[in-house]
Amino acid sequence: HDFTDEARIDLVLQQDCLKLFNLENTDGKQVKEKFKELTRTYHPDLCILEKKECREWMQQVNNCYEILKTNVRDPV
Repeated sequence: HDFTDEARIDLVLQQDCLKLFNLENTDGKQVKEKFKELTRTYHPDLCILEKKECREWMQQVNNCYEILKTNVRDPV
């Protein structure tokens, strides 16, 4: 396949997000469940890390959720 640079970047971002979510594919139910789990883990009011670090993780989780939910294989 010939991918545009933008498509390559999207694919890399999606793969990075799947790693963060510890998933192998963009199954809609799994993405949503993992998102909920990660938001509980990194929510600044619940996180055991420094508040700033928790906020950074939450931003990353939210960004990845946006990327993954647009590429969901089986929407929920």
